[in-house]
Amino acid sequence: MLIRTPRVDRLETVRTCAEVTALGGEQILAGVNVARIGETEARTDGTFLFNHFTAAPGTDAEAVWRSVTGWYTTRTGVDNSTALRPAGASSFALVNYARLPAGPIGFLAGQLTRPSFHRFVRATLDSHGMHALPTFHRLVHASA
Repeated sequence: MLIRTPRVDRLETVRTCAEVTALGGEQILAGVNVARIGETEARTDGTFLFNHFTAAPGTDAEAVWRSVTGWYTTRTGVDNSTALRPAGASSFALVNYARLPAGPIGFLAGQLTRPSFHRFVRATLDSHGMHALPTFHRLVHASA
């Protein structure tokens, strides 16, 4: 679940509110937007990819993420992505989310079948001790 706040100083209020604690989540990651490509939330239809990145200590996960984004925009048609850096302790170095143009199967096929994905993207992540843990989601509209 993604919950946005207008300011960083509202994170703790959201994290501890009754509505969020009632969900019983095991892990709540508070993140700060540190980079963006396009407008991830310009449209709300489709599937959203959330990549949770782990990284070796001392890795600049944001810089590594930036170094592979061009591959995604040119090879998979993903023209948007929002990168979040954890605001506090987290098992993740970075989380990015993007709206996919062709759904999860088209997206996965569009990257995994390309040799350049393995030569460049995977090699770049591996060289920095980073691993992506992807999840796919759809927007749910809450009713009043």
